[in-house]
Amino acid sequence: MNRSTIGLIIFFACLPATLGGCIPLGEFGGVDSATASRLAAEIPVYSSSDPRTNGYRNLGAVSAWSCDDTLLGGGGDREQLVAKLREEAEKVDADALIDLSCGKNAGAVGCLKSLKCTATAARLQRPAAR
Repeated sequence: MNRSTIGLIIFFACLPATLGGCIPLGEFGGVDSATASRLAAEIPVYSSSDPRTNGYRNLGAVSAWSCDDTLLGGGGDREQLVAKLREEAEKVDADALIDLSCGKNAGAVGCLKSLKCTATAARLQRPAAR
């Protein structure tokens, strides 16, 4: 494969410093559609102002970047990046993403087009059983 012909997507995850900081997750590291659908059902996205997030446990920030160094490339698929965030959140036993944000051409040096999404991986407080 010729990198300049097909482009290159590199995903990163940033976890708490005790877990090693930002690490590359691999080239063309997409999440298959079945896994993405399962994760979307298991790990919803909330705003921190949503009452369901009251008292959540912060498990650390997760980030994913797409990098495209071709002139005709798309510069990132937001849904694929959110799926990657959910995949990383699942690894730290999170059950929600809080305050998801995405920005074009943010944080990717050497990319003609890029997209970066970040969120807080969280464990929500469940109401006590009666």
